[in-house]
Amino acid sequence: MATGDSDVKIGDAGTGTLLISNGATFVRRTLHVGVQSGSTGTITVTGNNSQMTSAGNWTLRVGQLGSGTLNVLNGAVVDGINNLFVGNVNDGGGTNVFNHAGVGSIYISGGSRLSTASSGRIGNRPGTTGLVSVSGISSRFEMGSFLHVGSGGNGTLEVLNGATATV
Repeated sequence: MATGDSDVKIGDAGTGTLLISNGATFVRRTLHVGVQSGSTGTITVTGNNSQMTSAGNWTLRVGQLGSGTLNVLNGAVVDGINNLFVGNVNDGGGTNVFNHAGVGSIYISGGSRLSTASSGRIGNRPGTTGLVSVSGISSRFEMGSFLHVGSGGNGTLEVLNGATATV
């Protein structure tokens, strides 16, 4: 088990990969995937009892200014999220950086689950692209309160082959 309170960046200014498998648990507060322009970040959570979570509410940003991918596969669970952004621009406290917009993708399959306590945004700002694809029986994408698809950017939610998405 890996735990901590600090932000974690996968693919901050280059290429980064995080693999959580074989029943491992990764606990963090805020996680950024594909952070800076030109960067690439990939997280794969795979296998029964493999989990990415938080002891409290946390924010997950996939494709911030770079390219980010989250794979949730083969019975894995990603939960405890408060806010989810897929294809996002971090505006740096008011300075819009739309010429470096993020591309984010989440793939959920094989009976896996991703759930949030609160909100989700796919394609969050102008120039961004976000995709969430949920495929297969028992695969679930669950939002606690609201989901915006194309919230200023290009957003796609795919629910395929007996999967479930709930808001």
